[in-house]
Amino acid sequence: MRAAVLVTSPQDRALTERIRGQTSDLDAEITVVDALRVAPTFEARMREADTVARRASSNAVFWFRVTGGVVVVYVSVPAQDRVLVRSLGGGAGKVSSSTLEAAALVVRDGLRALGEGATVGELRARRASARTSYRHILSSGVHLRRARHRRARSSCLRGASRVPRP
Repeated sequence: MRAAVLVTSPQDRALTERIRGQTSDLDAEITVVDALRVAPTFEARMREADTVARRASSNAVFWFRVTGGVVVVYVSVPAQDRVLVRSLGGGAGKVSSSTLEAAALVVRDGLRALGEGATVGELRARRASARTSYRHILSSGVHLRRARHRRARSSCLRGASRVPRP
């Protein structure tokens, strides 16, 4: 298993070292590719991942986007035309050590699954169309609010029909 990591900052390099530690027991060779920046759009990032995968002869390409206390991990699998995207952490402060470790574990699990022949992530086209639909909703002026989940109270269940158990 060969993988390439796109590194654009010292923080990416430090995260790559955590990944090396997490994957030291796997049969994986990780190549660091220095990049000035990661492409700004999803489609351009996928094209860039395909190019890096060909040049480095790698099965997967991964990179990170760090904003405040959030790390977004991208694992692209060009041969499967798939991408895994995970957002970790939160807040506006500095990224916590546990968030960085969780990001390394996302990459480890992805590489391990690929090494076992599993399918990783979702189809790129599905992800791209979902992003386009979301942008369309935002540009149309419709505002989305986060649904609040509350535990059902017993008073909410009064009068509900019960299905007898066999």
